Amino acid sequence: MKSHSDLRSLAPGLVAGLSVAALAADAGGYDPTSWGWSAIVLLLVIAASLVAGGRRLAPLEWALLGCLAALAGWVWLSLAWSSDVSQTVKEGQRMLLYVAGPAALLLLSAVALSSAGRSARPPSSSSLRRSTSRMGAGRGSRSWRGWRR
Repeated sequence: MKSHSDLRSLAPGLVAGLSVAALAADAGGYDPTSWGWSAIVLLLVIAASLVAGGRRLAPLEWALLGCLAALAGWVWLSLAWSSDVSQTVKEGQRMLLYVAGPAALLLLSAVALSSAGRSARPPSSSSLRRSTSRMGAGRGSRSWRGWRR
């Protein structure tokens, strides 16, 4: 039987996997409605992880979240001069997802690592390159198909 700390260590992977699976099932996450619902779910996960407690985030983790939040703020601020307000709101919803996703994973990994008594290890550069190239390839193929129509 698994202990409580073992189950908590599975939380980051489960949230990441379920988030990707849910977005993939909903037309690949390209519709604005999926961004809003995904962001709401991830914000609920953030609230639950804050209630559960855990270690404090490292300064670089705060810097990442701060930069993403600043970018999201800039997108929402662009409503002031945007000629297409509805598209700007959609981009703001997408940016909320871009802030909530990493925040949820960082907070869940903080809770999981502190409950397991381990220290945080950053992801390897090869795994970051691999995931970035996969995301770029998926987005590029989607743009290419739309261009050929």
